[in-house]
Amino acid sequence: MVAMTEIRTAQAPSVHRLPAAVAPILAVEAVSLGVMSFLHLTGTLAGSGSARPAPAGMAEALIGVVLVVAAAISWRVPDRAWPFALGAIVFALIGFAVGISITIRGGAAVDIAYHATMLPILVATLVLILRGSGRRATLVS
Repeated sequence: MVAMTEIRTAQAPSVHRLPAAVAPILAVEAVSLGVMSFLHLTGTLAGSGSARPAPAGMAEALIGVVLVVAAAISWRVPDRAWPFALGAIVFALIGFAVGISITIRGGAAVDIAYHATMLPILVATLVLILRGSGRRATLVS
C-alpha cells in the first residue's frame, strides 16, 4: 500500500489568531489618544488654532477607551480577542479619517502632525491584525 501525503488546513480553536504584539500596540495607541484628548479638553491646544478642541478631545477619548478595552481583552483572552481588536482598530481608523478631514480644513499644525503620524500606525496595526488571522497549513500522512 502506498502512503499518501496530503496538506490540510488546520484551524486554531478560534479561526483567527491574534499576534501577541497587538495588545501592547493598542495600549500605546490608546495612551497617545488619552494625551491628545487631555490636551484638547483642558484647552491646552485651543490657543494653537486647533479646530474645535472640545469635540476633538471627546472623540479622542472615545476612541482611546475602545482601544483600551480591545487591548485588555487581547491580554486576558487572546484566543477570542481577534474580532474585538479588529473592530477597535477599524473604529479608530474611521475616527481618524473623520478627524483628519476636519483638521486639514483648519486645524493646528500639531493636530495635523498627530493625525499624519498616527494614521499609518493604525493602518500598520490593522495589517498586523489581519495577517495574524491566517490559517496554518499542516502536512498530514
